[in-house]
Amino acid sequence: MSKDFTKELLGKVIQVDRNGPESRIGKLFHVGDDYIAILTNEGVVYYNSHHIKSFTENVKDDRKINAEVPKGFKKPCNLKELIKSSQYEWIQINRGPETVEGVLASLEDDFVVLVNCGEIIRVALFHIKNVRFSYMAKSVNNQSSSSSISDESSSSSSSDESSFRPSHLS
Repeated sequence: MSKDFTKELLGKVIQVDRNGPESRIGKLFHVGDDYIAILTNEGVVYYNSHHIKSFTENVKDDRKINAEVPKGFKKPCNLKELIKSSQYEWIQINRGPETVEGVLASLEDDFVVLVNCGEIIRVALFHIKNVRFSYMAKSVNNQSSSSSISDESSSSSSSDESSFRPSHLS
């Protein structure tokens, strides 16, 4: 999608893609060189523009987003800089069966390196469709070694980012 066309949708509630696990409804509030940021009821989702198939705008304007832009929202010019600025943060890459998550250990030329439960995971930058940061639920500290994930938003202004990390990484 062209950056100029995408900028026309700034501030509007849109649906990115029509169906499937990557599809989300949110308010478009930032357009970078090769990514967009939408505010959803689950928090901020950054989409790689190269993987977006469609935008749907509801002209009836009956879709509401009950979330606020979190403090510290990142606005680098491109996706690679966005990811680089998030080193050592918990990151979720893609959704559905292609979901990968962990602490962002490094960004290499063509891939990112995540660490999660003793595994080192490499994901090709080309295959990143979308990302979310600080995704771990606050209740992780109270659970055993098998972590459960919830879709709690990190947009609460009173939440401490360290509370979203697994206890063994704090």
